[in-house]
Amino acid sequence: MVVSWTLKKGDYGVVKEARIISSDGTPRDLTGMTVKLKVWRVVENLLLIKTLEVTEPTDGKVKWTVAQNDLANIPLGVYSAEIELIASGYVESTETFQLNIMESG
Repeated sequence: MVVSWTLKKGDYGVVKEARIISSDGTPRDLTGMTVKLKVWRVVENLLLIKTLEVTEPTDGKVKWTVAQNDLANIPLGVYSAEIELIASGYVESTETFQLNIMESG
């Protein structure tokens, strides 16, 4: 599972990958699921919801290719994030991890 992701403000085309692991330590089978990234600060509403690309469904792998406007309205800082797994009649959220948005040099 993701521990944290760091991005520089203004960067895009960057790919962030994750493997979803079940509680028993095996990769989660994502076949037929929609997988979304949700980002927020504790005192704010959701700031970003992105559908992730499932790259290897039976091995639990997903990726987010950061688009040019994904971070446009998100100030620099440290955010909470989680990945949400969605299937018919089913929604599960992963453990919360950190997303760091930093200034680019």
